[in-house]
Amino acid sequence: MATYNNPHPSLKNNGGKTDYELLVYGTHDLAEQLNDTFGSALRRYMKACGIGTNKLARITGIPKSILSRYTHGEGKFKKSYVYATFIALRLRTCQQRHLLILIEITMPDKCGKNRNRAYIIREFLDGCYYDDKYTVAALNRLLGSKGYKQLTPLISDKEDKQ
Repeated sequence: MATYNNPHPSLKNNGGKTDYELLVYGTHDLAEQLNDTFGSALRRYMKACGIGTNKLARITGIPKSILSRYTHGEGKFKKSYVYATFIALRLRTCQQRHLLILIEITMPDKCGKNRNRAYIIREFLDGCYYDDKYTVAALNRLLGSKGYKQLTPLISDKEDKQ
C-alpha cells in the first residue's frame, strides 16, 4: 500500500515527447536550474509529492532536524539518509542523480565486502518510483535480515504509513 499519493506531473509536451526539464528539475525556469542546490531541488520534489518535513521524517526514520538541514542545503550529507529520502519520495533515477551531483555523492556501486549491501540499496533506489513495495522500512528490514547496516532505524510498517 502506498504511503501517500504520488502526484507526478504529466511529462509530455505539445509534441508528445517527454519533457526532460520537467522530469529532472521539476521546473522550466532556466535560472532556477542553473542556481539549483540540493536544498532547493529537494524542496521542489517534496512539494511535488505533497510531503512536508514532518511526514518525511515519519516515513524515513530520519530526525526532522536533519531533514530540515537538508532542505536548507546545510550540514554534512549522510549517504544512507540521502538514499532513504530518495526512496521515501519515490524519486526517479534521473532526479536522484541530479541531487547526488549537487552534493558530490555517487550511487551505491561498491566492490568488496559491502558489494551485496550496495546492490540491495541500488535495487530499491532504481525501483522505488515504480513499485510501492520499495519502502525505507522494507529496505531496512531486508538489510537487517542479511546482517547489513540499515539506512535508518525505521523498520515498522506502522511508522512507514501516513
